[in-house]
Amino acid sequence: MSHHSFLRIGDACFFYGRDGYSPSLAALFTEADRYCYSNHDIEYHETDSFEYGYQTTALYMRQRLQIRGFTTDRVRRELEEAIRNWQMSPDPDLPAPCTADEFLEEHQRILNDFFHHSDFHERYDLLRYLDQRSLLRLLLDLVPNQTDVILDLSELTGCCVQLNSDIPIAEESRKEEIKDVILNLSYSARIAP
Repeated sequence: MSHHSFLRIGDACFFYGRDGYSPSLAALFTEADRYCYSNHDIEYHETDSFEYGYQTTALYMRQRLQIRGFTTDRVRRELEEAIRNWQMSPDPDLPAPCTADEFLEEHQRILNDFFHHSDFHERYDLLRYLDQRSLLRLLLDLVPNQTDVILDLSELTGCCVQLNSDIPIAEESRKEEIKDVILNLSYSARIAP
């Protein structure tokens, strides 16, 4: 049996990660956003559930993406380009949406449907052409500021996976992201004329 992490926007779930999590999504949270607790059955002294992850609001997440350059205009252009690239690909798994507007309208319905869970890796090939942070920004622009945005890591703490909930995942992911940027800059500087 596999275990998944996912990002929840309101009640809709996106970006499932099988037996792991997305470091680029984790890097968008802070350790102040972290939550970790268990619910105990007092009568039987057993743990009913263990909840672990990071939680913030759509407003704060939008601001964090904006600081990283994921502006509304930029991600809209990237979506349009990703759809064009997807439509030109030879043999996509599923037909690409015709327009960015159609794509966003469908996802507005998903975000409004309490019981809907969306898995972009099964439904679309779009993430082959679009950074998941760009897609996250597009989705966040469809919801109110106070909407909860949660990186749920609860399933990764049980048997078989054993993610250590004491490790500051957001902080470690951000450090790796910064290290990658520095490496890319030094590489670019070496090959520049």
